[in-house]
Amino acid sequence: MTAVTFNFLCAWLVTATVWAQPVVIPLEKAPPTLKREKPVVTAAILDARPSFEYAMAHPRGAGHIRVEDYNQTEAPHLGALDPDFNLLASKLRALGVHPDRTITVVGRGKDGRGEEGRVAWMLKFLGVSKVKIINIQEVKKKTSGQKENIETAPIWKPEVKSSLRITTKELQALLTQKRADYVLIDVRSRDEYDGKGEDAVARMGRLPGAINIPWTEFVSAQGVPVNKDEARHLLTSRGADLSKRLIFYCASGLRAAYATNAALEADLDATNYDGGLKEWVGIRDTNQNQNNRNTSNH
Repeated sequence: MTAVTFNFLCAWLVTATVWAQPVVIPLEKAPPTLKREKPVVTAAILDARPSFEYAMAHPRGAGHIRVEDYNQTEAPHLGALDPDFNLLASKLRALGVHPDRTITVVGRGKDGRGEEGRVAWMLKFLGVSKVKIINIQEVKKKTSGQKENIETAPIWKPEVKSSLRITTKELQALLTQKRADYVLIDVRSRDEYDGKGEDAVARMGRLPGAINIPWTEFVSAQGVPVNKDEARHLLTSRGADLSKRLIFYCASGLRAAYATNAALEADLDATNYDGGLKEWVGIRDTNQNQNNRNTSNH
């Protein structure tokens, strides 16, 4: 091999080695086709049915939400919405909930207690407006198991819609003032409305001036809330003035929330008494006991 040939081969090997090296392109300078962007999440599914039913079969990708995890746990406010709204938002984030996303809530319709309505109402109260309810029977693709692997949603701050909720103190003030700018709607059964029952809540009957529309009448044959026209017709047929504020209540704010949500979807001024008559009776009894103690001390 001549010196010229040897030098030529050495130069060729060096050039080939250089061209064989991988070319690293910084991600920020890479063309769009090379970037692996994270898919944008636009929706979340919440299954509000009991834990056992969720474990047996639930929609794929659905998180399990228990209404009681978002309520107060001590008397006399047991069952009322937890007042720490930032905490509620944090819990919802873990289920993929964000105000920019469409949230589907799964329930059982008349076979349940109105849990899906309570969840839908709570979301709207906290500022999550894109919410819809479906019945579990509509779901075609299901899976089983205790828990889904759900990515936590970005941090968000609740924008509370205070008009969607009324407290015991506020409701007591309305009744005391005997104002005529609202309609009080008891969504319990007729027997509960008439005071037929064994517990203190049932025995107390109804709040003054309330009309009775059982919550199941706000559930369609498909097991989801009635549509806008049906909700309006139902309310007017029972004597509700739709130009006024509609205040719904039941024993614990579950069934009332379902009816409230249906009225909101019908573009009505609707409010849920989320503490319900259990809180009403609990506060009444607490105050009475305190008065008795004060009297005995004197």
